[in-house]
Amino acid sequence: MVGRNRLDRTHAPAVASNPAPEVSPAPVAPQTQPQFQNATPQDAQPPTKDHKGGLFGGKKELEGEVARLQAELRALGVPERAELQTELARLRPELQALTAEREALLAQVEPLRAETLNLRSEVEAARALLAQVDQLQATKAQTEAAIAQMQPVLDQCNQALRDQLGRAGPDPRW
Repeated sequence: MVGRNRLDRTHAPAVASNPAPEVSPAPVAPQTQPQFQNATPQDAQPPTKDHKGGLFGGKKELEGEVARLQAELRALGVPERAELQTELARLRPELQALTAEREALLAQVEPLRAETLNLRSEVEAARALLAQVDQLQATKAQTEAAIAQMQPVLDQCNQALRDQLGRAGPDPRW
């Protein structure tokens, strides 16, 4: 696997030593367009007490407005979005490499899957043969027990036959 372990990644913002790049916000259209055609100088709002003049107000007002706008951008997730886009750009080449690696592994796995299926069928056949062997051994043991049980009767029959043949003499047919 290339790069860091994917399980170790967090979605937390970058470390403080790596400040987020400044992203200019997309222009936002005002909800209503102001009408300047009928505006008169008397309609303009008077400057506030701490207004020091100038077109855009004082430095502190501008800094406050900048801080407020930056807070709004953070609330909207703009810095996180930029970090995620950077992370995404960094991960795209890794994705291509991992996709290629996955395809190569799948190409190796397919023959192994076929071999596994073949081996499973052979294992089942071997189990069936072992069951037959066990059955034949049980039959053999039963047959040997039956022969052992019949042996005394067989020995008595042989002895009786010998005794009878010995008294009657040899049979000319034999």
